[in-house]
Amino acid sequence: MIRELELSPPEKQIDPAGIKLHGEAVKGYVVTKIEQAENKINGDGVYNLEGGDFSVTLSPMALAYPIATQFAFENIDALKKEAQEMAGKLGTTALTYQKAEEANL
Repeated sequence: MIRELELSPPEKQIDPAGIKLHGEAVKGYVVTKIEQAENKINGDGVYNLEGGDFSVTLSPMALAYPIATQFAFENIDALKKEAQEMAGKLGTTALTYQKAEEANL
């Protein structure tokens, strides 16, 4: 007969400082990269092109381009807000977990 081994689950450890650092990394790296992309899209010669800037052979593009850039600008703005919110929530999570750990000591 094979004897079953009793295995205890590994001890889980949470690092509030690591969570806080992750939130700061999201804010410092991800949000910065999104802002750089936003600046490119909103830059001269990208966002402000008009239908007359396209040749006659690209007339469908002249109609679609302003719509596409507006969509990209709105989408990137939403991504930036989401990343900023996530960074803030990670900071709050770290603080809440640290307070819970201190209360349980």
